[in-house]
Amino acid sequence: MTGSRAKLFAESANLSIAVCNREAMDDDELITRLAGGDDTALRELFARHAPMLAARLLRVLPASDVEDVLQETFLAVWKGAGSYRPEGKAGAWLWGIARRQAALLLRRRGPATAPLPDLQALGDVAQDEMLRTFNMGIGLIAVVPADRFKRCKSMLDRAGEKSHVIGRIIKGDRKVVYV
Repeated sequence: MTGSRAKLFAESANLSIAVCNREAMDDDELITRLAGGDDTALRELFARHAPMLAARLLRVLPASDVEDVLQETFLAVWKGAGSYRPEGKAGAWLWGIARRQAALLLRRRGPATAPLPDLQALGDVAQDEMLRTFNMGIGLIAVVPADRFKRCKSMLDRAGEKSHVIGRIIKGDRKVVYV
């Protein structure tokens, strides 16, 4: 890259020429520099890992919470960089911090409340109509592939939710059979 193109690139990426010309460091080196107070190392770690962390957080959090958890994650990374031990992959360390931050957010928020009693009261809906409308009183139904059932059940149990198996989906001749 010519000098003027490098400068243009650096300015568009909000970086100094010195940062652009630096050799790429591995994650362990970045965390070591971060522990020494280098905020450019934090920006580089964020650029490398935030997309992956956000994608994984979206599996367990509403999209509206992911940005907040990412901010809390990288604040914890900044504060905890001095205790990092390069025994595994830095990405796994970062994911562990992100998971804990997500859990803290969910714990602070408390258990989700079911909206059905509120809907019934607001709409002045009779009990039998509520049962007919909302899965005959069953509540939320989750259809889960057999290989993920135990994990899903475990997550519901940890969240303090009651759960019951009400059936199985099996391949058949496309007829519905109520048992």
